[in-house]
Amino acid sequence: MKTLLLFVIVSARVLGTATSHAQMEGLWEGYDGEWSHVSQQLVALAEATPPEKFAWRPAPGVRSTSEVYMHIALSNFYLLSVIGPKLPADMNSDDLEKTVTAKADVIQWLKRSLDAVKTARAKMKPGSCNEGSRSRAKMSRLMACTCASSFTITSIWGS
Repeated sequence: MKTLLLFVIVSARVLGTATSHAQMEGLWEGYDGEWSHVSQQLVALAEATPPEKFAWRPAPGVRSTSEVYMHIALSNFYLLSVIGPKLPADMNSDDLEKTVTAKADVIQWLKRSLDAVKTARAKMKPGSCNEGSRSRAKMSRLMACTCASSFTITSIWGS
């Protein structure tokens, strides 16, 4: 049994090294490349999840699949609002995480939030993070939080 397990692990590792360029696109290319890579992975994961699994939750009191995706989307918008961009007009309820549950709607929110972060980042001027300690601290927190949350989700749910 141990030999079989070792064989499976080694085989998976060997096959994993034969990753296509498309799967590696964006990695090690700085914030923009990493954000693009993680965003693509997250959207692909959401799109690959069967619609009936959006209601699944691992245990009572734990977020469902749709709630996790919505939590990411809403957090992205909230974190952006801290540094300037306004919250979307349709983000008008504290219950969106629980009420937006349909796969298509959840994916739309997720894509919008990821695009909003990308757009806000693209509008930054070189050196703008160095203008005043308050601006620098806000942008550093935003980048750290958005990257950390997305990296954590994709590393837990899929690679």
